[in-house]
Amino acid sequence: MAHDVKHDPKRNLVVIKHSDHVDKNDLWNARLAALKIIQDNESPRILVDMRNINMTTTTLERFEFAQSHNKHFSSRTKIATLITKDDPRKEDHKFVETVSLNRGFLLRVFEDQGEAEQWLLG
Repeated sequence: MAHDVKHDPKRNLVVIKHSDHVDKNDLWNARLAALKIIQDNESPRILVDMRNINMTTTTLERFEFAQSHNKHFSSRTKIATLITKDDPRKEDHKFVETVSLNRGFLLRVFEDQGEAEQWLLG
């Protein structure tokens, strides 16, 4: 398992921390775990930490994942994806952001954790 999914009750966030190698199955499984926490805690804000990972998804897999957010989450859900400034897959993350936003889903990519949390909680 290349992810850890927890509820942060202090900030009322779901935090997904990916590590090591991340593939399509890791993305989908982490989302399922987040959905369970959201149902149990009514916490529709998710911080996804994707810093320092090796992601091996194809463009089609990223597209399918991003375009399906609306099928799984309510319209109140917000997702902030956290990456490093020098992430070699920055454009891939931005692609997921664009696909999500084009479907009316609130997902943004951030390089600063404080900014990501402020956007989620604001």
